[in-house]
Amino acid sequence: MAARRLVFLDVDGTIIDHDGRISSTVGDAVRRARAAGHLVFLCTGRSSREIPEPVSSIGFDGAILAGGGFIRLGDQLLAAHVRRSNSSPGPGTSTTR
Repeated sequence: MAARRLVFLDVDGTIIDHDGRISSTVGDAVRRARAAGHLVFLCTGRSSREIPEPVSSIGFDGAILAGGGFIRLGDQLLAAHVRRSNSSPGPGTSTTR
């Protein structure tokens, strides 16, 4: 059996092309990789609200979102780094599990 791999895919320019389309092969490739025992993660600067539904419905093992601000493995939130507000000059809040 081949070694288990971690695969990280970006949204812009990888899953979604520069014309805003998702290739019909992307979902199949992700499903095949997961079926082969590999873990496939969404890794993007976008927040969860900015992920188009067709992308999130592909099915990923986890996600690194908002440029590393949120890290999920399955349904479990592993880390969240939240800025208090745009007007607050102080540091944000970090939570790591």
